[in-house]
Amino acid sequence: MGRRPKTVGVLAGMAVMASLLACAATSVAAAVPAHTQPPPAATPPFKVKANKVVGTNGVQFVPYVFVIDCAALTDVPVGDLCKGDSPQDPWTASAMLTAAASFWNADVIRFQVAREYLFNSQGHVNSQYLALIDSLVDKATSLHMASIVTLQEERFHAPPLPTATAVHFWSFMAKHFRSEPHVLFDLFNEPRLSTSAVGGSEQKLWGVWRDGGTVGGVRYVGDQALVTAIRNAHARNVIIAEGNDADRDLKLLPQHYLRGRNIAYGVAPYLSSTEDTQAEWNTAYGRFTAAVPIFPEAFHPQYQECNPNAPTVLPQFLSYQRTIHMGLIVWTLLPGVTTVGTNLRDPTTFAPSRRSTDPCLSGRRRHAVPTTTYGEGGDIQRYFANHSPG
Repeated sequence: MGRRPKTVGVLAGMAVMASLLACAATSVAAAVPAHTQPPPAATPPFKVKANKVVGTNGVQFVPYVFVIDCAALTDVPVGDLCKGDSPQDPWTASAMLTAAASFWNADVIRFQVAREYLFNSQGHVNSQYLALIDSLVDKATSLHMASIVTLQEERFHAPPLPTATAVHFWSFMAKHFRSEPHVLFDLFNEPRLSTSAVGGSEQKLWGVWRDGGTVGGVRYVGDQALVTAIRNAHARNVIIAEGNDADRDLKLLPQHYLRGRNIAYGVAPYLSSTEDTQAEWNTAYGRFTAAVPIFPEAFHPQYQECNPNAPTVLPQFLSYQRTIHMGLIVWTLLPGVTTVGTNLRDPTTFAPSRRSTDPCLSGRRRHAVPTTTYGEGGDIQRYFANHSPG
């Protein structure tokens, strides 16, 4: 049931995107430097070699990614998903993907996919929803971007670790995408089972994460079962397994590596009072990159933390990400988060001239509004432009 790729030679010999800023609607957007000399791109199929994911040309695959979550929203009918009708995703998926490639210089798009939409109550495939996922992957491919397909169930009140339904999901999706080596599989979005649920034992939590177990009357299958399901479908695609504590904890990963080939691991880097120096980033996740590939997971813009040090700390953080060849996955293209208003090519910025709508005025926590101009968008765009082959 595999799909034939619609674009031949995808991601190979990637050329410079022409006129990146031609459509910029504001002087701020136009001031962001263009991407003129991209580094070489890794050529799929990708594979894990030691502590890196590399292409057939030997180039390391470093993801510079935006998360597109419109296919996993719960407030939109399946037929209207990704059409720009939701406040959470005010643009069409096509517009977001085009902007991600041409202005933000992303080389990968991560798609959140809901099992609850993919299968009906009898376990049959919803062809309309599957066609949507295919169209998203095909659009990314046509824009010379790889895709990460993630099982996302949080919004559906799903369990905090994968159950047997996740095995069903990956058995199908692996077979469906096994002929598309530029598609990577992210097993389960933000594992959230707490240590208290397993009696306070970190070792037991990681044991359930890998090998499964029954906790509170619920049977969890463990990520190893998902790896087995994918490989049993004869899919060799690179697999990403996210860490515990909503993808923020890798502490016991070295004792719980998954068995098999082409496996990487994920962690969500955060900037906070306890994680805003190179030493702290190294302790949290950087040290693990010496042994296995570590992919960045969804990075949340820090204005939401009202961190007054963000304009200084963020460039240091991005520089650190570069030194460990980890890239970045950003959550997400939204008004007042990475962009100003409805202009996908007008990034928020820490420039003092744009601080009049700083969401953290007077030191009080305030949620951003679509017109927020103060934030990380410009730093992220420059980081992608300078380092991504996209």
